[in-house]
Amino acid sequence: MKKSTMISCLIVLGLFFPMVIHGQQSSVIRYNFPVWAGITDLDGTGLYTQLFDIVFGAAGYQAVRNPTGDIPWKKSIRNVVVGKSDTTGAEYSTLIKQRGLIHPNAPLLITQIYIVYRKSVFPNGVSPETVVGKKIVENLGFQLSAVLGFKDVELFQAPNELSAAQMLLRDRVDLILYEEYHYISAKNKYPALHTDPFEASIYAKKPMFLMFADTDQGRKMAQAWDHGLKDLIVNENLYRVTEKYKQYGLQYGTPNFSQYLEE
Repeated sequence: MKKSTMISCLIVLGLFFPMVIHGQQSSVIRYNFPVWAGITDLDGTGLYTQLFDIVFGAAGYQAVRNPTGDIPWKKSIRNVVVGKSDTTGAEYSTLIKQRGLIHPNAPLLITQIYIVYRKSVFPNGVSPETVVGKKIVENLGFQLSAVLGFKDVELFQAPNELSAAQMLLRDRVDLILYEEYHYISAKNKYPALHTDPFEASIYAKKPMFLMFADTDQGRKMAQAWDHGLKDLIVNENLYRVTEKYKQYGLQYGTPNFSQYLEE
């Protein structure tokens, strides 16, 4: 995916603008995202919006979608870099650091990276060694090959997961890299990806994070995510909100996730 959770901080002239919430003074965290159905819907019903309200709210912040609207992914990151927004996500740690940004200890989600490939090309399975010289496609802007450490490959970027599937089905590439959200979409559209001569499987599980500016303010917001999430990890209200979104990689309360809260 890049598919999948936050709150928002309103800043006026570079300072926190105080707001009164439930009788207490609170600061604002601004978030901006593309519109991903079920995750960042503009009507405020998506996973990220609801999760931000709970987690950042527990840390004394008010979440605000700013800038509003369907923001392209690269622009949403740029807005954080230039200070027009406080956070976006989710993204892998390696790529966040490459942009000079920071992230909390606790992920926004843990995603499964799927591989779909032609079995005759990889008789011994897929690994950084066996992909050398092979043709790989991933969704535009996702950089999964870099996250997985795949080098010396012929890399293609498809405009969406369905185009990537078509490239494999037409024998134009040897391997597809998908985040879980996109894999589910592709397999529903093209069941042939699960039959001979193809193979589909989970290759890796990776944490994905919110990103913030590397400033005192950004660090405070990142800490707010860690503290708010840790306080609410076993909270029944948090569970009720996130339970229906399990397909998006949320693993709150599991040992796999809790390791990050202990840092």
